[in-house]
Amino acid sequence: MRFVDRCDAGQRLAGVLPPLRGQDVLVLGIARGGVPVAAQVARSLGLELDVVVARKIGVPFQPELALGAVTADGDRFTNLALVRELKLSTWLLRVLADEQRAEARLSEERLRGHRRPPRS
Repeated sequence: MRFVDRCDAGQRLAGVLPPLRGQDVLVLGIARGGVPVAAQVARSLGLELDVVVARKIGVPFQPELALGAVTADGDRFTNLALVRELKLSTWLLRVLADEQRAEARLSEERLRGHRRPPRS
């Protein structure tokens, strides 16, 4: 299925989700491409919307290669097999994750503003 843009994708998705209207549902948009889709779903169905920001933790000497990811609230997912294979230290992994967590927090702040998350 092809979409004109992300808003079109969100509208079409909302079209198959009417049973969610009036339910206690939180629509989460993954920062960047997922937010416009989630916003259309939430708006069309009258649901609550929030954003999730995750950042890739890249290998220092090859940043496009992902060691894992970290969210703004600090949840971290790590490819431990790759960390072991590359013989990266726990300290370096923590530093890299902290840098990306800080970037994720800034992105989340830009997207959410000073509003608190709707649910904790």
